[in-house]
Amino acid sequence: MQQIVDILSSLGFNWHVALANFINFLIILFLLNKFFFGKLGKVIKDRHEVIERGLSQASDAEKALMHAEEEKKTIVNSAHKDAHDIVVKAEAHAIVRAEGIFKDAEEEAQIRLGKLAEKERKVEAKVEKEWGEKAPELIAKLYAKTLAKEMTEAENNALIARMNA
Repeated sequence: MQQIVDILSSLGFNWHVALANFINFLIILFLLNKFFFGKLGKVIKDRHEVIERGLSQASDAEKALMHAEEEKKTIVNSAHKDAHDIVVKAEAHAIVRAEGIFKDAEEEAQIRLGKLAEKERKVEAKVEKEWGEKAPELIAKLYAKTLAKEMTEAENNALIARMNA
């Protein structure tokens, strides 16, 4: 061992200095580990946890987005079905309503036609009555002109009486 120490001494190696350097290295290593590497390791660990949490949340958000898309499709399909049902019901209601309006219009037309027929009968009766009253006189005038003879009032009344009988 002495031989190794002599060889190292001849090269300029001093074991006292090497031991002091080693102790200095250990002290610096302890201080760096205590005050720097520990805090740096904690910061790196915290940052790693934040990143892991962010990736987990991103994965959850992606799943939630896919679920929301599926729910949106379901809601849209349901809305289309509801809209179709509403349109079908509205069409059926419109048909029923139109039939009711048509039926009411036909009833109103029948009522008006009945009233019109009644008025027509009254007018015909009135015309017939007036014709019955004026016809003999007109016919008498027609005979008078045809015969080219003027009839007296008495002849005229007699002719009218014969025609009324």
